[in-house]
Amino acid sequence: MAKFKSRTSPFLDRQAAATKTLATPFLRESQFKHTFEATVADIQPDPQQSRKIFDDDEIVELARSIDSRGLLQPILVRQDDNRPNGWIIVAGERRWRAVSTLGWEHIPAIEYEGDYVSANLVENLLREDLSPVEEAQGVQKLLSCNGWSQSEAGRQLCIPQSRVNKLIHILDLPENFLAKAAEKKIPLNTLVAISRESQPQVREEMMAKALEGGLTVLAAHAARTEKKTCNQVSDEEKFSKSYVNTAQKFIKNISIIKERSRRLTDEEIALLHQSMNAINDILAEVGK
Repeated sequence: MAKFKSRTSPFLDRQAAATKTLATPFLRESQFKHTFEATVADIQPDPQQSRKIFDDDEIVELARSIDSRGLLQPILVRQDDNRPNGWIIVAGERRWRAVSTLGWEHIPAIEYEGDYVSANLVENLLREDLSPVEEAQGVQKLLSCNGWSQSEAGRQLCIPQSRVNKLIHILDLPENFLAKAAEKKIPLNTLVAISRESQPQVREEMMAKALEGGLTVLAAHAARTEKKTCNQVSDEEKFSKSYVNTAQKFIKNISIIKERSRRLTDEEIALLHQSMNAINDILAEVGK
């Protein structure tokens, strides 16, 4: 049986069954029908679910257990609107994958008629082996499905709002990186440190190191601090950049005055003389 996190919440309590023996502890008895034998080939995973990664060794181990002890808990399915005899898994994909490797033609199933989106997400969020990326994607979908704010999500799921904020924040990282990070189960705090880096080049370096397994939380913060120190600009350099920028704008404006070829006012002529005198004084001082 799958391992679930030992936590309760207002949201989970409303969906919890009275018995703790269920593999999907959030279901109410009134929300599902009787068990029936579904054709394994007619069943497919929910393409919208956040959990994408399954440990092959764990599936093999589960298959061995089912082969010797039988399937102790039916899977939950809903009808597939696009296929007349098709079913989509609500909960129990690991069991379905396991019996598929055993060559079973049929599997005990229960048709679920409740809020299958939330049910699927909650079952996944309860699992101990969920990666931070998968947890973030699940929480984001729950927010969207239920119209929750981050504070409400924290209250309903009984987790700190700060964690909800971190989970949502890491989803700003590139999708291709998140997919690989989910496979490697990179820790949440490491992902947060990467997502808070504003410099693209530094962020790219941090993501590469994280995928190589060489970026801890401390190393991530150190990389950000080191890069910021290296990129600090002295007051003299700042003044130089400001001076160059001002001079370039001045030259551009002078060129515009020349191109217009109009008669200048006395005030404009006086300003040009002042500018020329100031420039000559600077050049004389630097010996140019």
